[in-house]
Amino acid sequence: MSEPKHNENIEQVTDNDHDLADQLPDTERQPDDANEHQVDEALEETFPASDPISP
Repeated sequence: MSEPKHNENIEQVTDNDHDLADQLPDTERQPDDANEHQVDEALEETFPASDPISP
C-alpha cells in the first residue's frame, strides 16, 4: 500500500490558524453582553424576514 500524499498547503493554513489564535485575547462572552436590539439585528442579518421559509 502506498503512503498518502502530503499536502503542504493544508498544513501551512493550520499553522497560520494556530498563530492567529495565539494573538487573540482570551475573552469569554456572556449572554448578557448583547442587548435585545443587538440580538434582533443579528438574527435579521442571519435570517432575513424577507426570505421565504422552505418546507
